[in-house]
Amino acid sequence: MKEEIDNYLLSREMPTGRLETNNLNYCNQCKTVYETYWGFYYGLLQTKHIDMPTYGVERKDCQDCAER
Repeated sequence: MKEEIDNYLLSREMPTGRLETNNLNYCNQCKTVYETYWGFYYGLLQTKHIDMPTYGVERKDCQDCAER
C-alpha cells in the first residue's frame, strides 16, 4: 500500500509556494524602518519599527514624510 501511495504522489504535480516579498523599507527623512501591508478594511497601512537594523533594507520615504 505504501508503494502505491508513493507512486501516486510522484505522479502528481506538487503546488509551488508563494514567493515572499519584503515589506520593509527605510525612511531617510525620519530614520526609521517601516513595514507596509494591506489592511483588510483600511487599505495600505504602515507600521514603524524604531529599533530594527537597516542593513539590506530598501531606502524609500514613508507615507508621513512623503506628504510633507
